[in-house]
Amino acid sequence: MAAALAAVSAGLAGAPPLRADPPIRCAERIVDLGMPDFEVRRLCGPPDGISPFSVQRFVALEPGRGGGVAAGSAVVVQGERWDYAARNGRLSRTLLFEAGRLVRIDVGGF
Repeated sequence: MAAALAAVSAGLAGAPPLRADPPIRCAERIVDLGMPDFEVRRLCGPPDGISPFSVQRFVALEPGRGGGVAAGSAVVVQGERWDYAARNGRLSRTLLFEAGRLVRIDVGGF
């Protein structure tokens, strides 16, 4: 099972983002989709709130590259929602991570 999740994570990491979310700035650096969670935390600091979640994804891998997972199979991917409150003139931000990679950025109000 661990090999299957690793294969799915690798497949997700190389997949293009589903939305064209705008990048954000943290510590004068750009934070954009696909970045690993540890890099985002290093740049943006710890979030004000973290909520774990899981989501079911369907695997679309090339034949023979699934690590034991068949294309079209459903797998559960673990994720986290990081919330940053509005402060210092910045809008609130919600970042969604799946398998340790940033997959969505939502920017809210003050």
